[in-house]
Amino acid sequence: MTIVGIFGVGYWIYYSGWETVHNNPDILRIRNSKIGSGVSVGVPNEDSIFRIVDMSVFNGFRTGFDFSNALKVYGLPDNKGEKNGIQFLEYWRPNGRVQIVRQETTSGISWHLYAYPNAMRYDQFFVADIASRIKPSKETLVDLSTKKTSLLMCAFIGASGFSVGFFIERDRGRVLRGGRTRHS
Repeated sequence: MTIVGIFGVGYWIYYSGWETVHNNPDILRIRNSKIGSGVSVGVPNEDSIFRIVDMSVFNGFRTGFDFSNALKVYGLPDNKGEKNGIQFLEYWRPNGRVQIVRQETTSGISWHLYAYPNAMRYDQFFVADIASRIKPSKETLVDLSTKKTSLLMCAFIGASGFSVGFFIERDRGRVLRGGRTRHS
């Protein structure tokens, strides 16, 4: 009985509070976290991401790139390294840094694309339906996902700015298109 009660409370905390955004077909549901400071956004498909965030933070880098693609297109990185089996190439651009990260997991190889913008604010990165839910006085984690995937993108907003991670598991056949920006 106690285990069922604990499960029920956990289920309520995780799944309650979802709201539908009627004026934006690229956002299926959205909610503020009941624990901590966070915003969760459900999108209908991966393409929706390109319409609700400003992809220019990635400086033209695209998902699906591995190290050889990055070297061909962008040349030598400004920094590279490896730590705990995670390899990365880092490129410094006028409006921020971009990292291409390779990580071996038990289910295959994951490729991640991270951006660390210099001057862009979170409310310029997200559409208003998402940005309006972020409390700038608190550190906030925003996650975007579809029903099929656990996580596509997350952004961490803090006092010193924000960073964005875009996730892909290329070796498992799921490659997202990239290089587009949000429609104004």
